[in-house]
Amino acid sequence: LGWAQPRIDARLRELTDLTNFPQDALTRFPAELSGGQRQRVGLMRALMLDPDALLLDEPLGALDPMVRFDLQTELREIFDTLEKTVVLVTHDLFEAAHFGDDIVLMRDGSIEQRAPMDTLMSAPATPLPLSAAWRRGPDHEAACSDDGCRRAIGIRRPGGSAGHHDRIQEIHRIRSSR
Repeated sequence: LGWAQPRIDARLRELTDLTNFPQDALTRFPAELSGGQRQRVGLMRALMLDPDALLLDEPLGALDPMVRFDLQTELREIFDTLEKTVVLVTHDLFEAAHFGDDIVLMRDGSIEQRAPMDTLMSAPATPLPLSAAWRRGPDHEAACSDDGCRRAIGIRRPGGSAGHHDRIQEIHRIRSSR
């Protein structure tokens, strides 16, 4: 890219501040980082060149539930700060809804429905959008069943956080009712 070292250093400082990654951890080997820190490094790498959009495929899938929950909150705040389009692919419908304003539901590579979460809940195209088949188990198996594998894609556009608090409250209500 031909960037001068001061520009690289400045961008790296911006990204470590943005992702709450400790400066002293920059010299560590990957095996010396926690799972959450490795996710932050991946995000910093994706953001280094300041892309217009981010495509994240299961960015939190390998994390334990407590770290995952904390990072979901932090990532949402980061996405709000960045004002970039983010496309998040996951097997967890609720995670897609946490990040995305629009949700695309797919089964075996075909789109079943695209809509905001409230529409998916009130007028689903199939009877399964909120079923357990949309959630990954503790062994991180894909959300597959006899009738196919499902993916949820959350799409977030800049300035698209309207109604986010209500959507999160509804997601927590649904999860706790199971």
